[in-house]
Amino acid sequence: MNNTIQIDNEHMGDVLISAVRYALGRRTHIVSTVTNCMINHVSAMTDRTIQVMERDILEQERFGYGDSCDYMDWMKLLSVLKTEMEKRGLKSFFVKWWSEEVEP
Repeated sequence: MNNTIQIDNEHMGDVLISAVRYALGRRTHIVSTVTNCMINHVSAMTDRTIQVMERDILEQERFGYGDSCDYMDWMKLLSVLKTEMEKRGLKSFFVKWWSEEVEP
């Protein structure tokens, strides 16, 4: 019996993006689990997957990253993503569209 799953890179990228989005802002062990997995496999990710993850992490700044240990995990992943983007000559998808003013 073969217990492996065949999945193309684009669909796997969507799964990885979903894992990052689920973990963003959480204050549990899932943050380190997800960020470490992404760091270990960034070289196998598509350009789009890397760019979307980078954008999602930067946009999370508005809401916070969780505890200080979570913040460190996200910043480590962000650094790895940016390094990979630089190696590949990719541009960021991130555009800061919100105001810095605090709403009442």
